[in-house]
Amino acid sequence: MGLKSVIVFGGAGFLGSHVADELSNQGFYVIIFDIKKSSYLRANQQMVVGNILDKEKVREVVSKVDAVFHFAAIADIQEARDNPVDAVNFNVIGTMHILEACREFKIKRFIYSSTIYVYSDHGSFY
Repeated sequence: MGLKSVIVFGGAGFLGSHVADELSNQGFYVIIFDIKKSSYLRANQQMVVGNILDKEKVREVVSKVDAVFHFAAIADIQEARDNPVDAVNFNVIGTMHILEACREFKIKRFIYSSTIYVYSDHGSFY
C-alpha cells in the first residue's frame, strides 16, 4: 500500500494544524486547504489557499485525495451570532460542498470535527 494523500480543510487553524502535523508524522501526504496560508506549514505539506464556498476549487482538491478531514468553520460563537448568514453559508453550505465532492469522488473516509456547543444552550444556532 502506497502513501495515502489526505486533505485537511481548515488546516491553518489550531486543531487542524495539529492534525495535519500528526498525519504527516504518520506518513500521509497532507494537503492543507484554508482561507489563509498556514503559519504552521511544513516543507512536506502542500498548501492550497481557498474558500470552501468555492465549489469548483473544493471539487478539484478532493479529487486528488483518499481521505478528507474537515475543520473549516466560523468557530467563534460571537462571530456566528453577529453574522448568522455568513455562519450558515460557511458552516453549512461550505460543508455541503465538501460532502458533495466526497460523494462524487467516492471518498471512503470523511472525518468531521464538531463542537462541544452542539450539547449546550450557549451555542445558539451555532
